[in-house]
Amino acid sequence: MKPRIPTLLALALLGALSLSAACGGKQVKALSIFDERLPPDSRRWVADADDQIIVARAWRDEMRAHHADTRRWKNEVVAWMEWPQKSAAARKAIDTLADQRLTIAELERDKAETQFDLALAKWELVMAETAMRHDIAIYELAPLEERVKGYRAEIESIAKELETEKLTLEKVEAEWWRAFAEFVKLGGRGEVLWVTK
Repeated sequence: MKPRIPTLLALALLGALSLSAACGGKQVKALSIFDERLPPDSRRWVADADDQIIVARAWRDEMRAHHADTRRWKNEVVAWMEWPQKSAAARKAIDTLADQRLTIAELERDKAETQFDLALAKWELVMAETAMRHDIAIYELAPLEERVKGYRAEIESIAKELETEKLTLEKVEAEWWRAFAEFVKLGGRGEVLWVTK
């Protein structure tokens, strides 16, 4: 199987990693998928580690953008002046809904940030393990393994918190629908539903 050629973004990122990543005072250096010292299976292992960073970075950027969009939406929807004129319950419900959606967006962003950190930590571990397996360099693996373990635990913790907050969102949305019905009954504009999407 012919190794894939990394993108310029990947090369730049991995070059920075090779300069900055360190364990016990020794930098973990990047291995090339074109390194003739590596057999095909090890080259694939290196390529997979490179790819995981690209995927995790893209997802992190997407979740950052989603968080920013949710914050803008929250500011717009709670500022809509018709809420207090028609229904105090609707205003309170939309405030709560906006806060809850933003909480979830923040957790999703934090999870994606940590998944990116995990991809970087796994990359370091793969490079170190591969180098040692083929007598290219020697590294202390225990700290690298602990970093990976720590990020995985952090992701699991955020995932559990997300699950709890999504259950809360279901209750908050149900309350919003009750308040919305009252809002419309009092003469509020039904098209506000599009504002709260």
